[in-house]
This record gives sequence, C-alpha cells and structure tokens, in this order.
Amino acid sequence: MRRSVVESGGCRINQRVAGSSPATGAFLCSGANKSLLKIMSQAYYTYVLYSSKHDRLYVGQTAKLKDRLREHNSGQVRSTKSYIPWQLIHFEEYDTRAKAMAREKELKTHRGRDIIRDEVLSGRVRRRPD
Repeated sequence: MRRSVVESGGCRINQRVAGSSPATGAFLCSGANKSLLKIMSQAYYTYVLYSSKHDRLYVGQTAKLKDRLREHNSGQVRSTKSYIPWQLIHFEEYDTRAKAMAREKELKTHRGRDIIRDEVLSGRVRRRPD
C-alpha cells in the first residue's frame, strides 16, 4: 500500500490512513500546530428522528446534522421518505465517526429503542441545534 505524506502548516497529512477521507487524510501535528488540528476537527452526531404521523423512529449518524434532517424531510433518503415529516427529537455529539457509529448501532437494538421511547415519554429530549 502506497503511503503519501504531505507537509501543510507544520502538520503532516498521511493520506493513506485507514478510515480517513482520501481527500483530507489524517493530520499529525505537534507543538503550536495542535491548534490547527483542533480547528480542523469535526463533530459527528448520532440522532433520533420521530414521525408522529406514522409513529416511527429512525436512528442515524452524520457529520452535518441540519443538512441530514433536511435530506430526510425532502424525501432524498430512500428508507425514510415514506414517513415524512420527521422531527429531530434527540442527538448526541461525538469527536469521532467511530464513536457515533457505535452509539447508532447500540440505539438500533431492541434495548436501545426502548431507551429512546423512555426518553421521549419522560420528556428528556435534546432539541435541534439552531
């Protein structure tokens, strides 16, 4: 496997790290350039949608929460377009996609859906970010 390392602002960008985007790669920074890494880091979300019209739940994960909700409600997502409209009833923020995906997988289990129903029924939900 070929490895490509590019220098950028004092940070090394390894473009062949497993799980990293081929466009950006993985950033390896040291010293003062760690602030650059912090700025470039991205939040990932696990979210729960609810269709009150059909009494359905949907669990997913994304890096762009507002855009993803818009996609669900505009019918661009095949698995959810039959149940429009969707409301964002809960979301959790993670620093890595792997953590968001692990939580998504957990919430998609029978036990996870019970937890979601309990959260909704007890009123402990997080609202959509503005």
